[in-house]
Amino acid sequence: MPSWFRILLRPLPLLAVGCALFLLTVVLGETIVVVQNVSKWASPLRELAWLGLGLAALGGGWLVWRETRSYLSLQRIGKLKRALVAEGLKPAVVSRDIRRWLADLERVHGESLAEALSATRADLAGQQSVAHLRSSLEECLLPELDLRVEREIRHSALRLGLASSLFTMPLVDGLLTLGFSLRLVRRVAELHGGRPGVAGTSRLLLEVFVAALGADLSQHASDALSAKVGSLAAAAGQGLVSATLLVRVGLWAQAVCRPVDRERSSVGAFVARGAAQGIKKSVRGGVHRAMGILRQENP
Repeated sequence: MPSWFRILLRPLPLLAVGCALFLLTVVLGETIVVVQNVSKWASPLRELAWLGLGLAALGGGWLVWRETRSYLSLQRIGKLKRALVAEGLKPAVVSRDIRRWLADLERVHGESLAEALSATRADLAGQQSVAHLRSSLEECLLPELDLRVEREIRHSALRLGLASSLFTMPLVDGLLTLGFSLRLVRRVAELHGGRPGVAGTSRLLLEVFVAALGADLSQHASDALSAKVGSLAAAAGQGLVSATLLVRVGLWAQAVCRPVDRERSSVGAFVARGAAQGIKKSVRGGVHRAMGILRQENP
């Protein structure tokens, strides 16, 4: 018995499929009744009704096509992830899937990732095993891609922390965390070459809802803290908690979308890497400025 059929026989999937079929039948039946009634109307109303139905059908078809494309794009990443683990597959098949994924990355990142993509394509040429293909990705492309994803997570967490510090209402803070989490999940999927839509990101919503619930519950801890250290410190603490939860969501989404598995980083290690990168960037910028000044003084 196929695995998908066994999943379908479980209570919740069976209930969901039954409800979806029932709603689809109701919509189709009501549409048929409306179409039959519209044909009996006077000329101006009939044309307007047909125009509205045509626009609705066009928009619905476009939405279904876009969601299907988004879901399939994420499925391709999942397929590539499984292929890079299975050593029994033909390297030519895996290499074809990798090149398709590289084309998706090029569409998203454009020229900013051109050097890493070019180096990866050159290193993939002639590889004779799945292990070598996986090694090429890990050495040439994924470090640069990880930096971009982590930069996006860091910026999103900073913005959420600042926004959460300005509001002390649990509902507002929960909605902020939910909105930022949804946006971050979609953005992480997009950075990995996916076309995130409702269908594609639905599998990540559980973690997003957990983050929103955690931010709402943490508000009570901030309220208790405010009686001792003041409302300003509590608001700052709430912003830190919300930002930490968002970082966890982003790292989890990265682990799902990344085609080569790696050990999921802790929040502490993520913060330490960000601090190290910031220090390195500052030192490099200071050295470049000093060299520029020396060149100006000694032409």
